[in-house]
Amino acid sequence: MRGYRQSLGRIAEVSETSAADPDSHARKTPHHGIESGPAVHFADQLDGESSRVGEKQPAEGLRNANNNRACIWTRRRVTLAIFIVYYLTSLQLQISNHLIVHTMSTFGKHHLTATNGIVASIIGAVIKLPMSKVGNTWGRVELFVAVVLVTVFGLLLAAVAKNVTLFMVAQTLCWIGYDAISYILGIGLADITSIKDRGWLFAVSNLPHLINTFVGPIAAQSLHKRGNWRWAYGAFAVILPLFSLPLAATLFDDPRRLAQTTHKPREPSEPLKRRQKAWRVARSLLVESDVIGGILLGASFAMLLLPLSFGVFSQKPSKSPRLAFMLALGVCLLPILGLWERHQLKTRNVALRGLINPTILGACIASAALFASFYCLDSYFLSYLQVVHNLTVSRAGYVHNVYIVGSCFFALCTGISIRLNGKYTTLALAATAFDFLATGLTIIIRQPNKTPWHIIANQLLLSFPGGTMGICGTIAVMAVVETSEVPISLALFSLFAGLGAATGRAVASALYINYMPKLLEQYLPLDTKPWAKIIYGSLNQQLSYPMGSAVRHAIIRAYEEFMRHTCIAGLGFLPLALLLVALWENVNVNELQEGRRIVV
Repeated sequence: MRGYRQSLGRIAEVSETSAADPDSHARKTPHHGIESGPAVHFADQLDGESSRVGEKQPAEGLRNANNNRACIWTRRRVTLAIFIVYYLTSLQLQISNHLIVHTMSTFGKHHLTATNGIVASIIGAVIKLPMSKVGNTWGRVELFVAVVLVTVFGLLLAAVAKNVTLFMVAQTLCWIGYDAISYILGIGLADITSIKDRGWLFAVSNLPHLINTFVGPIAAQSLHKRGNWRWAYGAFAVILPLFSLPLAATLFDDPRRLAQTTHKPREPSEPLKRRQKAWRVARSLLVESDVIGGILLGASFAMLLLPLSFGVFSQKPSKSPRLAFMLALGVCLLPILGLWERHQLKTRNVALRGLINPTILGACIASAALFASFYCLDSYFLSYLQVVHNLTVSRAGYVHNVYIVGSCFFALCTGISIRLNGKYTTLALAATAFDFLATGLTIIIRQPNKTPWHIIANQLLLSFPGGTMGICGTIAVMAVVETSEVPISLALFSLFAGLGAATGRAVASALYINYMPKLLEQYLPLDTKPWAKIIYGSLNQQLSYPMGSAVRHAIIRAYEEFMRHTCIAGLGFLPLALLLVALWENVNVNELQEGRRIVV
């Protein structure tokens, strides 16, 4: 589920035309000065440098023809390699997401299931803004190799973790790596399409998630039966780099990349110039890429959401001084962040300047609200299915993944609709309004007296706004800016989506910590009340009591009330989303950037 909801980072940049071309002057479209230039027939590549069109000499014709044929072949190989890596990352996420409740239970920390993803969501969100600059500066191929290595390290660390702290750190590294891989692979998909075609192609890119909705639960069930969840991480620590090599090799072998590298003048390697270059890179990364702002933003949200997820408001400050300190620090960091971004806004063009555009602002905050609503409902949903409806890991996974199947279908329909008529705002408004109905029905349907078929129907209803908004949101932020600003706009969109996901997880975790212990104490039989803390902290312990027993009935009643609170909390985020979607400008994307290729 996480893999699908967070496959929103799509990047594209436009090549600059040469001044020597007589037709290189920009043509303005009726929309806010978005430029539309002449056709640029460059093959696509995944590189961090812009390409220029210069005057072509007649003697270069044969060489250019050969390069074009090579680039077409390279593009096909890149597309195939991208989908292979997408499939593998999606499969690992499916397996780990279905085993995570049992993995946390082995450490006696089932209640921290949602907390486990808060830091990962925050860090994964804030690093995308500097990553868009780092990719341009150092090259996205090098960045891809680096994030694969980080992911492999996280997988190895998770496979050997002996305590919950080390495992949560490893999970954070894995999820950050997967977010970054998805973000970089999105560049390749944006490279080979124009804006009017990206909607349906992004939807097609979710097909690996669709396939793994059936493969993932079976693999998770098999590992769960054998009682060795560590193979879900250790095996992929070998498989992922092995299958990432073809993509990296193809990108390094790109003929245009090699040509640019060959003709680039080499700078003198004097120690002084090396230090100056290192200082320029560090300054570009820390200041111009706004890494400092990202650190402040991530730290402030982490300090605010982690105490919430630990139930700080249910405890006396004297019993939880560290949580109270974290909360106070998070509040203090917010004005510091505001002052820093204000200084950056006056001195240079920073990423948050894009929020001045009402469409980008509306899309970003609406995305945050929708993600927060979704993760309120989803964080403990697998545990609910196994405890209340007595489903196995695989069957609970199938019910859970109905959302992904429906989302992929509706995303594809949305992409085709945008391709045909070029409009997206009406679809977004309809999807957000429909989300009220679907989320409201979860309050009624997620009850013990309902059958799994009712839940499946409700999951299908939830999938319509999920799949539709996943496409409409990304198209909205791309359609209202010049193509040179698309990377920053998409990074902002992904930033708010990640912060919304972290908020939803924090709310769900806070509700579980605040309500479940009290409800178990209230409903458990007298002879079982001393075991309440163990039952609360372990899904395996909850499932050990047979259906129909007094203890299992008490646990089911507790889950019923807890799930009702999470559904109500999820519903509370939706009015904000609907209000902000109404701010979007309904641009016809079929009229944008005609005759212009988007090249990175």
